[in-house]
Amino acid sequence: MLSRIAQSLFWIGRHVERAEDTARLVQVQLRLFVEEPGVPTHTACSNLLTLLGVPAATYEPLLDEADPQLAHSALVGLLAYDRHQPSSIAYSWEQTRDNARRAREVIPSGVWEVVNTTWQALPRVTPRAIRSQHSYLDWARERSALFYGLARGSMVRDEGWQFLQLGRSLELADMTARLVTATTFAHGAVPWSAALRGCDAHDAFLRSYRGWRASTQAMEFLVQESNFPRSVMHGLTRASDALAAIDGQSSGVGLPGEARYELGRLTHELAYLPADELVDDLAGRMAEVQRTCQRVTTAISQAYFAAAAEQAWTTEETP
Repeated sequence: MLSRIAQSLFWIGRHVERAEDTARLVQVQLRLFVEEPGVPTHTACSNLLTLLGVPAATYEPLLDEADPQLAHSALVGLLAYDRHQPSSIAYSWEQTRDNARRAREVIPSGVWEVVNTTWQALPRVTPRAIRSQHSYLDWARERSALFYGLARGSMVRDEGWQFLQLGRSLELADMTARLVTATTFAHGAVPWSAALRGCDAHDAFLRSYRGWRASTQAMEFLVQESNFPRSVMHGLTRASDALAAIDGQSSGVGLPGEARYELGRLTHELAYLPADELVDDLAGRMAEVQRTCQRVTTAISQAYFAAAAEQAWTTEETP
């Protein structure tokens, strides 16, 4: 497979997953504003924007401590509608379309139409009505689900599919780690019940544990439960599987040994880490997940992609 095609498919997987997960995070925060009005709005917004790598100089002038409604609108505007903000839904879909155009010859027509129509339908302004904002976030999640549903049903399971899955799996692990990190903030923290809902994990968690017993179990479910498709462990495992498949199909050329080592090391550490040790340093462990995803992306780029066109989340690592 051509380097540029592999690179485009990898970043399509990351951007579409980023759009969906950003929508999930923003929806969780908007619900918390209603369910927990005592949480300082300015602090909660700052925490989420910092978590997603938005520079403080970008959002601080927009967050009015005296007017929570303006802070809400600024948060949604930056993370949902701003086409120049690398963490936003609109930016992710624009980048998805650009990469899809470069890989048009290997992308099925139905998948391309989903990408193109989604890009065409992106709003240009931020609506003031809360209902409209929630509708847009629901729509963003649905478009990502439609994209992956069509891709799964129409793409050949070759290297192109594996690169798409690799990008998506790395992004899923990274973004779930960010959501878990949000529960550790001193102010405006996301409760574990809200974190579960943000990953569509609440019902699955209750069925698995037959009810709510402790927050530690919710943490284990989102981080270590490999059978749940939006957990950190599942994302890391799927990324390892995709890399192994690429290795097998590339006949020993350009094997990303460093990438597979990094993923394998982290996967085994998390799999056998006792829950109490994970709780004691949860933020640190999730930061390591993000750093590992970044290192793996760099290793894959060096092994497979054209150096002149390399892409990266240059401003999106949580401090």
